[in-house]
Amino acid sequence: MKWRAATAEDYPGIQQCHHSLEAELGLELDLPAFDAPAILSWLVADRAGEIVQFAALERLVEFRMAGCDREALKELMTLAPEIMRNTKAAGVRFIHVCVPPEVEKRIARKLKKVGIHRSTSVLYAADLR
Repeated sequence: MKWRAATAEDYPGIQQCHHSLEAELGLELDLPAFDAPAILSWLVADRAGEIVQFAALERLVEFRMAGCDREALKELMTLAPEIMRNTKAAGVRFIHVCVPPEVEKRIARKLKKVGIHRSTSVLYAADLR
């Protein structure tokens, strides 16, 4: 078995792995198109010509803000639709907003109002600085 860069010809194998995982978990999961602009690269685990696993590196955006001025925050929330439109137009599929637990109660409702919802996924991060 060897991991290698995927080609478009590998996409049916990627789809098969994806559908197998969905069936195992009993969930419908998102699978972008092979040529989706948000995907920087695809990798596949190839075992004797069979794709047995895949990985994708996706371009993501983390939205960050700081300050304690309520009026400024309220005004920023009015810009959310434009920020999301511009981000989507740039080929990005997800915006992450990392909220410290200490301020989650103060900001959660505001984020939800503009279409940013608490994720059901557990977030792991690598600091590449």
